[in-house]
Amino acid sequence: MPVQAELDSFEARHGLGYSTITGERGGVRVSTTYFVPLGVNAEVQRIRVTNTSGAPKHLKLFTFVEFALWNALDDQTNY
Repeated sequence: MPVQAELDSFEARHGLGYSTITGERGGVRVSTTYFVPLGVNAEVQRIRVTNTSGAPKHLKLFTFVEFALWNALDDQTNY
């Protein structure tokens, strides 16, 4: 959902064991929920894309992963 443009709406919600980030721009709403299932060593990202404009849209959805294999604490203190 990161775009270098101002969104029409934005919401970040955090609950017990999950976070949901929702943004809307130009009649397209994207909502992503992040959580880690119990007993699983993985993060799940559930993405919901909704056309709120009423007009047909052609969208492409792709994934991008940036692996961080360094020490997170050291990385945070470098600033």
